[in-house]
Amino acid sequence: DPDTAAGFKNTATTQSYAVFLEGYYDLTDQLKVTVGGRYTYEERSGTGETNAALAAAFGIPNAFSFKLRTSQRAFTPRFVLAWDNGPTNLYYSFTRGFKAGGFPGPYAAPVAPVQPEKIFSHEVGVKQSMWNNRVRLNAAIFYAKNKNQQVQTLDLNSGGTLTGNAGATENYGVEV
Repeated sequence: DPDTAAGFKNTATTQSYAVFLEGYYDLTDQLKVTVGGRYTYEERSGTGETNAALAAAFGIPNAFSFKLRTSQRAFTPRFVLAWDNGPTNLYYSFTRGFKAGGFPGPYAAPVAPVQPEKIFSHEVGVKQSMWNNRVRLNAAIFYAKNKNQQVQTLDLNSGGTLTGNAGATENYGVEV
């Protein structure tokens, strides 16, 4: 194997399973509620191995190998309340998002997994059609909070990038 001949070899595997369900109900002829959710389960694993020449170069008596494994699960709900009278649509939405973690590679030794990123988002907006549908105005106010935000940083040692968790962040603003 050319990778092992060079000194080390990494492999990575991801298995992801998810179920999603969404439905809506018309409270009146102009007011609609939408409720949904997704359940996700992911397994991530990786292996690393070195050859004898690379181990000797670092003063390690023998070649070695290691296995990495992590599993993550999340429920991500979605809720929307919308009032639509034809030309005007006012809405509020709440969603929760999930981005699975894993292992920052390449890795020459066992590493801690990158934690999953979770986001909570609120949005209030309007979609307004005007002048016989020739002009449409879309405007929204939003707020989102990330937990364990995943970021990539430049790794000067390898010349590549590493993925890690930056902690919590908040985003808010207006979009027109």
